[in-house]
Amino acid sequence: MKKILFFIILSVIILSCQNNSKPKEATKTETMEEKYDNACKKAALSPQTVDTVFMGLTFGMSEKQAMSHLRKLLKEGKLEDSFGSLTYTLTFGDKSARARISLSYFQDKLYEVSLNFYEMTAGGTSVFIPMDGKYLIQPARSAFAHKVNTTKDKYSSYQYNLNGIGWMFCFVKDNLIVEFSPLGRMSYTNAPVERAKKIFEAKQKAKKSKQTMSDL
Repeated sequence: MKKILFFIILSVIILSCQNNSKPKEATKTETMEEKYDNACKKAALSPQTVDTVFMGLTFGMSEKQAMSHLRKLLKEGKLEDSFGSLTYTLTFGDKSARARISLSYFQDKLYEVSLNFYEMTAGGTSVFIPMDGKYLIQPARSAFAHKVNTTKDKYSSYQYNLNGIGWMFCFVKDNLIVEFSPLGRMSYTNAPVERAKKIFEAKQKAKKSKQTMSDL
C-alpha cells in the first residue's frame, strides 16, 4: 500500500514538473502594420517640431503663401509647368521620375504635400506606366532612404503590404509622416493637423446626420 502511495505521489510530482517546464503560450506578435499604426497615433499627438518639407514648403503656409513659393521655384527652373500642373523631376542614380505636385490644406493652412509620379526614365529611356506605381515610386523611395541613412535625420521606418497591391514604405519623425505608396504617390503629412481635420470632419458629419434626422 505504501509503495502504491509512493508511486502516486511520484507521478504527481513528475507531471507537475513537466507542466511547469512547458513554455508559456507566446503573446501575439505585433505586425509591422500595427506598429506603423501606433507610430502614426503617437505622431498625431506630437508637438509640431518638423515644419519644413519638400522644396522648402512649410506646414502652416496659407494657400496664397504656398502658391507664391511654388511660382518662385518655377521661375528658378526647379519646377515645370505641364499643361497647368506643376511638376517636379526627381533624379537618383540612373533613374529619373516625374511627378505632379498637389497640396492639401485645413483651415487655409498647409498640412500635406503630395507627389504623384506618372513617368520614369531609366538609362535614357522614358517609361510611361500609369497603372504601375510601385515601379514609378522606386527612385523617390531610394533617394529618401539614402537621405535618411546618410544624414542625422532620425526617422523610424516601417513597411507592410497594402492589400496585396504592393509594399507601403513609411517613415515617421516627430509629427511628420512620409509615405511611399505602391500606387505611385509620395506624401509628407503633418500628423497632428491631419488628426484635427479628421475630428472636425467627424463632428460635421454627425451634425449633418442629426440635422437630417430632425428634418425627417
